[in-house]
Amino acid sequence: MRHLQKFYPNKFDLIAITVDLGYKDFNLDNINALCQQLDVPYYIVNTEIADIIFKQRKEDSPCSLCAKMRKGALNDKAKEFGVVDGVWVREIVDGGSAAGADIKVDDVIIGIDEKKVHNFADLQEALAKHRPGDKVTVKLIRDKKEKNVEVILKNEQGTTKVVKNAGMEILGAAFREIPADLKKQLKLGYGVEVTGVTNGKMKDAGVRKGFIILKANGEQIRKVSDLEEVLKAATKSPDQVLFLTGMFPSGKRANYAVDLTQE
Repeated sequence: MRHLQKFYPNKFDLIAITVDLGYKDFNLDNINALCQQLDVPYYIVNTEIADIIFKQRKEDSPCSLCAKMRKGALNDKAKEFGVVDGVWVREIVDGGSAAGADIKVDDVIIGIDEKKVHNFADLQEALAKHRPGDKVTVKLIRDKKEKNVEVILKNEQGTTKVVKNAGMEILGAAFREIPADLKKQLKLGYGVEVTGVTNGKMKDAGVRKGFIILKANGEQIRKVSDLEEVLKAATKSPDQVLFLTGMFPSGKRANYAVDLTQE
C-alpha cells in the first residue's frame, strides 16, 4: 500500500492499526519498526477482548464473536481519524442479495430505507426488520457520490424463501458424548454417540442407535454442542445436508447424508 500510494492517481492517507486482544507478551516491536521504516503512522488499540471471550464468557466457538469485537474496536479507532461512517463492501457473495443488485466492491453503505447506517451493527439491525423477498432501498457512496439502489433480500441459501429456524429436534435423535470406557475400547479420542432414534431426519437417512459420530460436514464432533453448531450452519447453507462420518461399537465404519430440507 505504501508503494501504491506513490503512483496511484487518487490521493489517500495511510495509517496502520493493530487491535491488541489483551494477551500477555504480545510483542508488536517488529511491526512498529516496519511502520517507522515506511514512515507510516502506527496505532495500537488496547482491548480486553481475549479476557471477555475466554475467561468471562468462556465461549466454545469464539471466532465469530472475536471477529465482531475486533471489527468494532477497529471501526471506533478509524472514526477518530475522520473515516466516513458506513459499511464498506469488501466482497460480493455469489447468490447473495447484493449480487443481484447494483452494489459493487468498495461501495460504502450509509443507509437502509431512510435509516442511517453508521456501522455493521446498524446494518444488521435495519435488515433484521425484513424478511427474504422484501425490497429495500440501500443508500451508498460510490466514487464520492451518493446513490440509491433497490435490493431484493435473499436468505443465506440465495433464495427469497423464508427459512425456518431448525434445532436439534428436527434430527429426531438423542445424543451423548461417548463414555471413557467405550472411547478406550475403540481407541477413539472423541465422538458423540446416537443413543436413540425416533421419527426425524436421522431416521430418514438410515442412522441407527449406537452410531458414533466422529465428523459432521468435515468438522470433528467432540461434544453434542459441536454437532448443534454444524447443524445450524448446514441448515443455512445452499445444500442443506449433514454429512456424517463415524462408526459403530462393533468397529464397522459408516457414512450418512442427512437431508435437512424442510417443507
